[in-house]
Amino acid sequence: MERNYKYVQDGNTVRKIYEFPERRDEERRKQNNEVRPHRKTYRQEEKAPKMSLKITMLMAVSVILSVMSCINYLDAQADITETKNNISALEKSIDTLATQNDSVQYEIDSFVDVNYIIKTATEELGMVMVSENQIITYDSTRNEYMEQYGDVPEK
Repeated sequence: MERNYKYVQDGNTVRKIYEFPERRDEERRKQNNEVRPHRKTYRQEEKAPKMSLKITMLMAVSVILSVMSCINYLDAQADITETKNNISALEKSIDTLATQNDSVQYEIDSFVDVNYIIKTATEELGMVMVSENQIITYDSTRNEYMEQYGDVPEK
């Protein structure tokens, strides 16, 4: 094992003043790998504001409220989408029913025979067809409705 010495020359003599022990490679690697924080880092850590319990709780409550409002918003959007789909389905069923109604009404109207009705009314029920001299026309002064205070005169 070899030792390192620092020599100082004093005139014509040389003296050993300091003795430096030789470091091993492992110790050097450890020292090189260690990260030593700088003084500024310590100062910054000292000056940095520390989070109190109140601030932490306030932040936690605000995060929870934000998440809840997002969930409510998404739920409302889902309800709106479902309602729109229901409205669309109901409109389709209304159109289908209206088409069916029209076809049934057409079938009913096709079964009505005016000549059969006139024949039944005159022959079986004893009704008489109206003649031209029984029809009285008059001019109305009002367009909305007519008030009748007495019998309509016959001609």
